[in-house]
Amino acid sequence: MKKKVSIIHYHYIKGGVTSVINNISNSLFREYEIHLYGSKKMGIDGIQNLLNKENIIFHDVPELKYLYKDELTQEDFYSYKSKIKKYLLDNVDFDSIIWVHNYNLGKNPPFTEAIIEIALEKEIKILFQIHDFPECGRINNLSFLNKYISNSLYPVDKNIYYITINKGDLKRLIQAGIPETKIFYLPNAINTKKENFKKQEERKKITNKIEDTCLIKKDDLLLLYPVRTIRRKNILEAALINIIVEKSFLFVTLPSNSQKEKKYEKIVKDVFKNDKIRGLWAVSKKYKGIYNNLIRGCDLFFSSSVLEGFGLIFLESKKYNKNFYVREIDIVQDFKKIPKHSYYSSLKIKLDDRMKDNLIKKYRNYLNMIDLNKKGKEILKEDINKKIDKDIVDFSYLDVENQWKILNKKNFREIKELNGEIEKNIQKLSNEYLKQGIELDNFSLEKNTQRIQDIVMKIKKDTGAVRKQRDKRIDKSLLKSFLKIEYYRLLLNY
Repeated sequence: MKKKVSIIHYHYIKGGVTSVINNISNSLFREYEIHLYGSKKMGIDGIQNLLNKENIIFHDVPELKYLYKDELTQEDFYSYKSKIKKYLLDNVDFDSIIWVHNYNLGKNPPFTEAIIEIALEKEIKILFQIHDFPECGRINNLSFLNKYISNSLYPVDKNIYYITINKGDLKRLIQAGIPETKIFYLPNAINTKKENFKKQEERKKITNKIEDTCLIKKDDLLLLYPVRTIRRKNILEAALINIIVEKSFLFVTLPSNSQKEKKYEKIVKDVFKNDKIRGLWAVSKKYKGIYNNLIRGCDLFFSSSVLEGFGLIFLESKKYNKNFYVREIDIVQDFKKIPKHSYYSSLKIKLDDRMKDNLIKKYRNYLNMIDLNKKGKEILKEDINKKIDKDIVDFSYLDVENQWKILNKKNFREIKELNGEIEKNIQKLSNEYLKQGIELDNFSLEKNTQRIQDIVMKIKKDTGAVRKQRDKRIDKSLLKSFLKIEYYRLLLNY
């Protein structure tokens, strides 16, 4: 009889986490019986191809759906937790491995508490894969968890293991107190097989498809931002860069798919009606099939995102023999050989005293509202003074209303002069292909399969004891590591 690997996530909607789960399942199903647990009602369209395979079984657990702070009562919490815990204990084999994704994100506190209790009470080996941290720009999610959960989110015991998808988070967990023997690095993967295509033919297809909306000129630089319209993607900044970079044409691919992002989406949609912006928003929704033309026919992959768990844009650009130009964020550290002209650290904006004072006031009001202790708020106030209380600030630190106002200015000469390096690098990278320090083979599906199988084998064989840790020292250390204003931008709270 085959050993089992039980994979748990809230849903299996097409997207980043679901693609990771597909890779894990495809890597293991020949040797293991794979059991997938999640809410069918939330969506399982991203795993339909898996469910046709032998040894892969789906379990519908309705209680694993997303829950919301204003809807969950204390009574509901205990009811959901009890049902989830009982179902898992009744169905999961104790000699299997449980592989849990984003349990810590504050999407369902009863599930978080249930799975941590199972990890602490039973001998079963549990692997917590962290794609994102609630401590990082999601303070309301962390507050939701803290309202109900007494246990540490990051306990240490002989049967508990962790996975991160980037090296920065790996280092962060180790520094917080997770033993190195209990943590693994598993970057995301893509199909690295390159395609044959002619860029100019694809460009012509793009031009023909959008000719009813706008005209692409022969010497335009086509910048592709492959992204959903959500706040952390910082799309208004991309629009401003489009304005100050001559002959650039910006494609933003998708609208939002979340009700929480609709307010931000409305602003972005409105901004793209501005005559000064040469580009199209939500182009993949309007023109079916155009995305395949864009990835082949564009001149440059672009990103202004302020928070990312993984550098997918680096890999996808190289698969299609394109360069990338991105905002510098933590994930750049995973790719040590990326040359500096491949990213920008800020988009400089000059503020008058009134605008600056107003911005500082908004940040301080925001800090007073969030669920954070006094010491944490003092650390953030110091960072505000250092990064915002000055004449020239980074555009991404502005609140969305002021970003919108700047984009509706009549004259952009000053902004263009302050950010000349951005235009220079975009022009260069759009016209001259460079490897940019990316080793594509390190992120292939084959390499990913090998990593996954190695991780499972190591966990199966591991008998090493560790000092148990069940208090919240690691939680406090992790929270402190994220006490920087870049993780508390007003943009993320819009």
